[in-house]
Amino acid sequence: ALKAPGKNNFAAEIRVSGDREAFEPAIVSLGQGRFALAWEEDGQIRARLLAVDGLGKPITLGAREAAQVSLGYAQADGLFAAWSEKKKNYWQVQAARLIPGRAGALKAGRAYPIESGKIEGDQSYPSVVALSAKKLVVAWEDRRAGHTRILSSTSHNGGTRFAPPQQINEAVWRGQMGGFGRGTGVMRVALSRYGPGGVAAVWADKRDFVSGYDVYAAFTSGATLAFGANEKTQDEFGNEIAQWHPAIGADRQGRVAVAWDDDRDGTPDIWLAWRSAGGWSDNLAVPGASGPGVQSDPSI
Repeated sequence: ALKAPGKNNFAAEIRVSGDREAFEPAIVSLGQGRFALAWEEDGQIRARLLAVDGLGKPITLGAREAAQVSLGYAQADGLFAAWSEKKKNYWQVQAARLIPGRAGALKAGRAYPIESGKIEGDQSYPSVVALSAKKLVVAWEDRRAGHTRILSSTSHNGGTRFAPPQQINEAVWRGQMGGFGRGTGVMRVALSRYGPGGVAAVWADKRDFVSGYDVYAAFTSGATLAFGANEKTQDEFGNEIAQWHPAIGADRQGRVAVAWDDDRDGTPDIWLAWRSAGGWSDNLAVPGASGPGVQSDPSI
């Protein structure tokens, strides 16, 4: 659904997907009232444009078995998609440039793997952020070590080649002292552009495995876009219960907010935290997204 500038309410809903089961939608604004949409339908990735004058024709991205699409955009001509698709032995993350045209047309450039060498474990749930028409960062869940890590890779040439991956989540895991499992448990990374050319990441992290997943964030610095120290975003009142479905939003001024859901007050609610020079704020239960019932899976 679309909401025009100055209006209080959204217009009538618009069906985007086709006749088969569809889920895991992604959306990014292209400016001037246009949006790029992508989703999973019938085991494949679909994408199309949306504008005030209607929907463009859908296209298919990737292989016959593909899932978990993410979109990123930077002006101008910096629209990219990343997804995971099934190869012979493992799922592998791919990325491609998308090219909006006239009359709602959308074309996909050639898809490239984030890693071109031999893959030793599943790569899943990617997130992509575009910094320019040439520079993009992709992060994903990686299983090559026998447990899940959050890895990321940067391309400086429009997604045709990527740098060797780096690990975002710190290898800190209380379970190693008790002999539990092979290593850290992390999932559902989300990226956002941050400040003048940086990237912010948020994910669910089970390093303190007794209480379940916590929400951690990290930020890049320098031209190499290397991620720094991990920062826990939830406050002490959320430490004894699990957090789920983290999302992040940031701007060019360096302001950043993180949202997730947890049930610290007895029901699944949406919680919000923001970062300042003094650290992370106390957590705020979002009005209208907390209280009786179930509120989950936020997006910023």
